[in-house]
Amino acid sequence: MLGEETDTYDRVSEHLRSLWDAYGGFAVTQTTVPVDAGDYDGAIRRAADSVVEVTVSLDGKGDDPEGTPAARGDVPRAAVGTDERIEAAARRAVREATGAPCRLGGPTRVEIVGLVERGRDGRPPLYRLTVHFRGRRTEDPPSKRGWRVDRVPVGGF
Repeated sequence: MLGEETDTYDRVSEHLRSLWDAYGGFAVTQTTVPVDAGDYDGAIRRAADSVVEVTVSLDGKGDDPEGTPAARGDVPRAAVGTDERIEAAARRAVREATGAPCRLGGPTRVEIVGLVERGRDGRPPLYRLTVHFRGRRTEDPPSKRGWRVDRVPVGGF
């Protein structure tokens, strides 16, 4: 298990380098959160699948004036798969939430959360990265497109 714990630092660092290469400079905030042993163990299990979460505010909705998610439940979100690019996961989140594809801008907020087990010094922090993008749908979702009739020549039935 120790390998999984220390691996989160390397995996988050790799994703940050990838974002930096793609978008240049951006601000990164870091927060440390003490958790109980059960929550720490749960975080280890979740880290096996993903150490990155993405959120996307669409068409200017879901942002407060500083460009951060106003209500995290109101924006498409997804965990980034092991072999998945962050931007692909963001587009997937939008398509799954709305049924429509989107175009992404650069990251508007990047945050690293370090989880430490409360009352224990021997286990290293677990790291998780959250990346927030602003996006714009490139077409209406199916529910807004309505129905349409294909033109069929008379007698074409």
